[in-house]
Amino acid sequence: MAQDRVTHRTLLRGPSVGGMYSLSAPSPVALLSAKTSAQVESILEQLSSTFKIQDLVLLSQRQYMTELLRKVGMESCKPLSTPMTTATTHSDADSSLLDDPTLYRQLVGSLMYLLITMPDLSFVVNRLCQFMHNPTQDNWAALKRVLRYIKGSLSLGLRLAASVSLVVHAFSDSD
Repeated sequence: MAQDRVTHRTLLRGPSVGGMYSLSAPSPVALLSAKTSAQVESILEQLSSTFKIQDLVLLSQRQYMTELLRKVGMESCKPLSTPMTTATTHSDADSSLLDDPTLYRQLVGSLMYLLITMPDLSFVVNRLCQFMHNPTQDNWAALKRVLRYIKGSLSLGLRLAASVSLVVHAFSDSD
């Protein structure tokens, strides 16, 4: 066992499964990573014999989002709190076509993959997809706004927790 004092990470070698584990515990929340799910289960069994463990899962694509921002050169952009403006105009006649729509198409495709953990992007990504065939400068500006929203959402994800209840909780913000 070795402890890293800077990141509060402890590296453990498990004799029962034969692998290296990384346990990060800077607060009451700990992150456990291993190469296989069997290794994770083994270390959780060992830890639960000493500590009270609540098994939660946070689905996040932080690394993917960071790489996406880096690809476009927007890793240091100013974050936004909304992915789309409410005053969006849809007159594409005033905006010129992109010279090369390849990057636009690649980025919109990448945003579709993000919908797994960011369902709040569904509407705006659908809207951007409608212009894949002939994207304009206005569409490019809208795409960059979504990327700035992603910059502000890097720490977000979907939290899944074990529950004995079979009740489904849903929220709606419709008028």
